[in-house]
Amino acid sequence: MSAAHAKGKTKVPEELESLKQAGLRYAMPALIGIGVALAAVLVLRYLGDQKSGSEREAMMKLSAASSPEDLEAIVSDYAASATAPLAMLQLAGLHYNNASYTIAQEKYDAFLSAYPEHEFSPAAELGRIHCLEALGNLGLALEGYRGFNTKHPNHFLAPQVIMGEGRTLEQLGKFEDAKIVYEN
Repeated sequence: MSAAHAKGKTKVPEELESLKQAGLRYAMPALIGIGVALAAVLVLRYLGDQKSGSEREAMMKLSAASSPEDLEAIVSDYAASATAPLAMLQLAGLHYNNASYTIAQEKYDAFLSAYPEHEFSPAAELGRIHCLEALGNLGLALEGYRGFNTKHPNHFLAPQVIMGEGRTLEQLGKFEDAKIVYEN
C-alpha cells in the first residue's frame, strides 16, 4: 500500500486493489521459482565432468553462504570462476531483501558491468529496476519496466515486470493505467 494511500490522500479503486493483491500473492512463489532455477543451475554445473576442484569448492561455498561477507569472499576469491557471477547476483538480492536498496543497486550494476551477456543478466536488470522503485525513483522505474519488456519480449520474468509496471503506475496515481496493466 502506498504512503499516500495509507494517509488517505488517494483512494485505490477496489478492482485495482484486488488485482494488485493477486499479483503480490504470486510474487513470492515466482521469486522462489527463480531461486530454485538458480539452485538447479548450480547443481548442474557442480555435477559437470569438466569442473575443476576450485570450481567445485566455490560452488560448495556458494551453497553454504549465508551472509553478505560469505558472498563477497566468493566473488573475491573465485573471481574467474563461473560461481562468481552467481554469488554477485545472490549478494545483490540479499541486500535488496535487507532493504539496502542503494547497495543492492550498486551490486546489480556491478554484475551488469562485469557480465553483460550472462544468462542471468535480465534478472540483474530487473533487480536494478526494483531498486529504483524501492528508492522512490518511480519515473525511472516505469521506464525500466517498459524497456525490459521491449528488450526481453516473452522472458520468463515478464509477469514480475508487468506487476512492477502496474505497481509503479499506481504509486504515481495513474490508477486507470495501472488497472489496464494489471488486467492484461
